[in-house]
Amino acid sequence: MKSKNILIVGGTGFIGYHLAKFLKKKNFLVTSLSKRRPPKIRKLNNIRYIYDDITKMKKLQKINDKFDYVVNLGGYVDHTNKKLTYNSHYTGCKNLVKI
Repeated sequence: MKSKNILIVGGTGFIGYHLAKFLKKKNFLVTSLSKRRPPKIRKLNNIRYIYDDITKMKKLQKINDKFDYVVNLGGYVDHTNKKLTYNSHYTGCKNLVKI
């Protein structure tokens, strides 16, 4: 049986980390897309890490992998800056759909 290829946007965050860890045990090919690198203690082996910003369409277009699934857990937790919040949640999601 062929392994399923999954992209976890926000894969270095709390939920993304635990989802990646779980799916790796289920033999998924996991790719994590985040703006920040994970802390050393939470960096998983055999996970492909891509560091990029989902609000930047030109950079996202360089990712030419084919994924069976995409889970979007990306976005700012602190919603005090409305522009950053809008860009990360709305524009970022829109860009992911386009690619």
